[in-house]
Amino acid sequence: MRATTSTIAVLALAGLISSFDYAVGQTEEPAGSRAKDEQAIQKIIDDYAVTWNNHDMKASAALFSDDADCVVISGKHMKGRDEIFSYHDELHRGPFKDRRLSAQLKDLRFIRPDVAIGHIAFEGKPSATDVEKRGATSALATVVLERERGRWSIAAFHNTLLTRSGPVAPALPSDPK
Repeated sequence: MRATTSTIAVLALAGLISSFDYAVGQTEEPAGSRAKDEQAIQKIIDDYAVTWNNHDMKASAALFSDDADCVVISGKHMKGRDEIFSYHDELHRGPFKDRRLSAQLKDLRFIRPDVAIGHIAFEGKPSATDVEKRGATSALATVVLERERGRWSIAAFHNTLLTRSGPVAPALPSDPK
């Protein structure tokens, strides 16, 4: 009887370990899914530049999650897609109405299968009439992206001005606090 109880206990433990190994194996990503995620994230970065250059801030804001955080080079901190849209829409109706930029994803690291952090290098290009007022700029943004219901979006974005050529630009709208 004692041998049978021990055998059952060992078999039960082996079954538990086997079940755990199977469950852990199920959390691993299918082959090729990381490449698809990287492509989807690159598309967001590309779309960000396209929407900026088309001055379509509604489409740009749609790249962010509903509750995203965004800090721009002036230090203004926005919370949520609606605030991100309002701020950038005002800029693109005014001082940035002719401004263009290029964006390059410099690095990307997945901290979970559904969360990635990366850095984007931006080069801001003034229009011919804006070059005397604002000049060219370069910036580096830290971006956190999340995948929800199969869709990647920007959850957090923090932009840092690296260089500015030409005269000092007029102050950008900042946080009134």
